[in-house]
Amino acid sequence: TANNALTVIDLETGGRQTFALGSPALGVAFTRNNLALVVTTTDFTLFDPASGTTRLLSTISGLAATSLPAPPASFPPNIVEASMNVSRDGTKIYGLTETFEFGYDATTGWLRILGYTSSPPQGPRVVSVNDDGSRYLAGWVLHGASIWNHATGVWNLAQFPDAEGLLNIGSHAFDDSRGLIYAQVAQKAKTG
Repeated sequence: TANNALTVIDLETGGRQTFALGSPALGVAFTRNNLALVVTTTDFTLFDPASGTTRLLSTISGLAATSLPAPPASFPPNIVEASMNVSRDGTKIYGLTETFEFGYDATTGWLRILGYTSSPPQGPRVVSVNDDGSRYLAGWVLHGASIWNHATGVWNLAQFPDAEGLLNIGSHAFDDSRGLIYAQVAQKAKTG
């Protein structure tokens, strides 16, 4: 059920403090400056768990109007699910929803969304980010940070072959120290 709140848990004392939000939270990722990027069904907000203060970065509809090449009327007014993850250095956060990906740079405050269509769906609905945020996996597609620079023309660096697009089966993770990606991505059954 929808609950428009965040609960901060003090791991040392077990104490809990709940903070109200304007919309249900879908995902939270912490930056290196101990602020949390909170994605709700309608907006992107920075949350300071120490003080309980929030700062609206952008609404989804407002960001879509300035970021997407398609007219805003073709974009849903809110999102119902999201997955997000942060680079090990805490500077970049990337996320995946059912209709767009998003990127946030904690050092510059840069926030963008990029609409997409996908067949099959981008499943598993998980995001993995390498150590410095220069690469990330969203669903079954590997992206470089240059995805956000439209002039480069680089959108997908690689993808898992024959992905089935199951949203709830599989996962992946970067191991930058070994130059590896560990992944379980369901593949379509071969017929023949």
